[in-house]
Amino acid sequence: MADAVLEWMRKGIDTANQTLQIMPSIGIALYPQDGDSVDELLKHADAAMYEAKRGGRSAYCFFEAHMNEAGMRTLKIQSALHEALDRGYFSLHFQPKFRGDSGDVAGAEALIRPNHPELGALVPMDFIPVAERSGQIVQIGYWVLRETCRQIRNWEACGLPSTKVAINLSPRQMAQPDLIEKMLEIVHSENVDCSQIMFEITESVAMQDAARTTDMIREFQNSGFEISIDDFGTGYSSRAYLQRFRVKQLKIDRFFTNGLDAHGHEGSAIVQAIIALAHSLEMDVVAEGVETVSQLDKLKDLQCDEMQGFLLGKPLTADAFSELLHDRMTAA
Repeated sequence: MADAVLEWMRKGIDTANQTLQIMPSIGIALYPQDGDSVDELLKHADAAMYEAKRGGRSAYCFFEAHMNEAGMRTLKIQSALHEALDRGYFSLHFQPKFRGDSGDVAGAEALIRPNHPELGALVPMDFIPVAERSGQIVQIGYWVLRETCRQIRNWEACGLPSTKVAINLSPRQMAQPDLIEKMLEIVHSENVDCSQIMFEITESVAMQDAARTTDMIREFQNSGFEISIDDFGTGYSSRAYLQRFRVKQLKIDRFFTNGLDAHGHEGSAIVQAIIALAHSLEMDVVAEGVETVSQLDKLKDLQCDEMQGFLLGKPLTADAFSELLHDRMTAA
């Protein structure tokens, strides 16, 4: 029955001279093994439905006992994220990026961290997927941009050098028709120059609809923002797509940074090829996940423009990042 419903829905529904494509997720609970009341069966079918959504939608899933715990955890996180926005449980950390040639601070990446009174500190792999599925990531993204702008203003008020901060964009945010308009509204209201903000789009997200991504990148750039392609090398973009995107930066995925140690000459050859490709298109390259001295030395030899990772600097509170900027400015 579920297969038949999914097959029928995949064909689309014709209405008002257009076809509506609907991607349902179906959860199934069976009596009596999954419950002996209507309420219990519906609750378990609902848990199975969310499991089907996690599997990619347009699918069905039978209830299993472990889903109750996972479902309750998801609902708690969803509620916690709502409270975090209302009650100020979110904070930002800034992971510094360093120039490959001089070692100077090149900027930072903004990382959001919720600290809930009941659930404690949540790591990104716990709350980002929940926020993405529920749509909360959109409002969270606006909060991140506004808070980043305020921190940039605070650093400048302290006489610290102008700092460019990178902010991640999620698939749900990219789907918002008024995203750029809202981003401009926030930046202008906080009196921060658009050139101080760089938005990061993962390669896999960029390639979901390359034509639309190209248009969005152009619109961001025309508005004064810079764009970086994150996790480069894990997807399937080609030189042709990179030429169309024409972004400011490519970020090499940490898998390839690790490969500099783990895979010897082959690992270095792949990173060298990525850097050469980016430079040929007049793009800067950032290597993320730098954790060993040998990785750092090899990246310098390969003329990588910027680097970030725990070896160089862990994510810092806004005050700690301010101290880093002050120390570097004093040393200079």
